[in-house]
Amino acid sequence: MKVTNLKIEKFRNLNNVDFRIGKKLTIIAGRNGTGKSTLLGLIGHIFDYKGKSRTLSGQKFATEFNKIFRFSLNREKNSEYIYQVLINDGDKEIVRDAYFNGYNETEKRFRIYVGKKEKAQGKINIPLIYLGLERLFPIAQEKDKDIEININLINLNDEDKKWYKNCYNSIFASEEPVDLEDCKTYHKRFYSASCELHDSFSNSAGEDNLGQILTSILSFKKMKEENDNEKYEGGILLIDELDATLFPGAQIKLLDFFLKFAKEFNLQIIFTTHSTDIIKLIKQNKFSNSEDVEFLFLEKKGDGIIPYQTKKDIEKMLSSLRYEIFQEDIGKKIELYTEDEEARIFLRGIIKHDFRKHINIKSLNFGYTNYIHLIKNKVSPFTLSIVILDGDCKKQPKNKNILLLPGGKRPENVFYDLLDSLPPEDNFWGSYGSYNKEYFLANRPKSDNRDDMKQWFNSNKIYWGRGCNNVIKIWKGKNQKEINKFNQGIEDVINYLLFK
Repeated sequence: MKVTNLKIEKFRNLNNVDFRIGKKLTIIAGRNGTGKSTLLGLIGHIFDYKGKSRTLSGQKFATEFNKIFRFSLNREKNSEYIYQVLINDGDKEIVRDAYFNGYNETEKRFRIYVGKKEKAQGKINIPLIYLGLERLFPIAQEKDKDIEININLINLNDEDKKWYKNCYNSIFASEEPVDLEDCKTYHKRFYSASCELHDSFSNSAGEDNLGQILTSILSFKKMKEENDNEKYEGGILLIDELDATLFPGAQIKLLDFFLKFAKEFNLQIIFTTHSTDIIKLIKQNKFSNSEDVEFLFLEKKGDGIIPYQTKKDIEKMLSSLRYEIFQEDIGKKIELYTEDEEARIFLRGIIKHDFRKHINIKSLNFGYTNYIHLIKNKVSPFTLSIVILDGDCKKQPKNKNILLLPGGKRPENVFYDLLDSLPPEDNFWGSYGSYNKEYFLANRPKSDNRDDMKQWFNSNKIYWGRGCNNVIKIWKGKNQKEINKFNQGIEDVINYLLFK
């Protein structure tokens, strides 16, 4: 059985929402307060596994009502909510209605009812694990009496331990030998990785988070094996704020593993996120061209929430999360001028790739004085273009659309000074008989004047890789802060000219 849709007629500020659930992954994104966590709760409340199997944390494969929802007696006492979950069961569709009628005076509690009272119309018998924000409670803030660490993992065999360790080290890009511990606190229980230098007590929040996610996946793995792979029909894993405490590289790696886990253990993994790194991944073919992966973006407008379920407008959604104005690509390009070809080579090597869709680098060779004169006299098209002068310009022009190349010198001098500073044993240089430091020293420019430096540059650039990339790469590594500042300046000018 697979969940296919969640339809909300009314639930708080979610009205007439109907979105698809991916066969393997469903990514729910949006700003704070848009109802992402609520969607996980609505899905999770529909299921209640009746089998004997338990998770490796000793819990039922189901979520408890009070771990998902908190209702306000002041605001929701008389509220009425209704939603519906659709499940595909091979050749038939199962529909479960859920409804909320405010505070039950008889039972003295809030309650969401599922299905009808007739037999077989209640909650669906599918194993489910819900990982809420409680999993992020720091062990350092737990009381000592509430912490139990056990190295005897009676529920795991050697294959299970190897599986956990391989996943853990791969996601964190580590080769450090790790052991497993059964970590139990007042707020959570999971299998935690320990190493020679630290154990569960001193693990970071990210290590704890990943440990609980892997423990949940491992619970489904064990369940599948214990049911001889025949009775096992898969399960659902819900994770609130997946990216919390995990660095971007681990987030990206974890998503790749999710696709693998979902297939191997017949899982539907549904999670919420604010991570722009995760959202960017959706543009990749393995995520964007597959029904296995669905993406939902929630945007708040006034008192309501607008759902968007499209993978085509990822850049627009990223702009929304960053409080940026999305710039539609309407085909308009800004012309960019430099002093000479040497400057254009340097520029192409350091400019952010994303800017190339907005600019057209022109092959026009004018000096500093010419460009200043043209812009000062408002000669078109220079007033609506970007002009980038060499870094040896003694005074920064006041015009918003004029920038200086980084380095503080002419590009050819920037290249020369870099190569002159590299020791003979640097990996850049070739061996004897090739372009090495000795050849460089024997073929220095005659002087520091412009013509001699240009002649030196053009006679040597054939040894520096395509677009002089081998040299530029080294310079970028040594001057990243200066390059970032330069690119920020270009971005500011692009925004200025596009909206002028």
